[in-house]
Amino acid sequence: MSSKNKDQLLLDGFRYRRANKSKTIWRYCKNSCAGRVCFNGATYDKVTDHNHASNPEEIISMEFKSNIIKSATTSHDPPRRIIHEALLNVNKHDGTAVPNYYSSQRTIERKRKKKDIPLPRPTSLDEVHIPDELQITN
Repeated sequence: MSSKNKDQLLLDGFRYRRANKSKTIWRYCKNSCAGRVCFNGATYDKVTDHNHASNPEEIISMEFKSNIIKSATTSHDPPRRIIHEALLNVNKHDGTAVPNYYSSQRTIERKRKKKDIPLPRPTSLDEVHIPDELQITN
């Protein structure tokens, strides 16, 4: 998904967006490139070649960001846990392509604020779960 919640396609190291609300034609995300692919129902066929090489770091960064946004809007886990779980899916050699911790944390906070996800509130004492290690007293 793009920043404006539009569909995007990651294919062969390139990132595409729909061309004029078309269901079959996808164009490269940056306007300076004329790269296009066409979906014929089963496969993607290249219509126009790119005028540059692919950028694998951009793809890694977009996949990481998509994972943290999806987790942020579906769970109430703290940002540290969401970022850690998303980092587990990234190869250790590709760590430089991932956004830094602070910007990832702010992304999570912005998405949660925009979606207005309330924290779960228990309605009775039975719904409150206290871990065993916190129930032991000396």
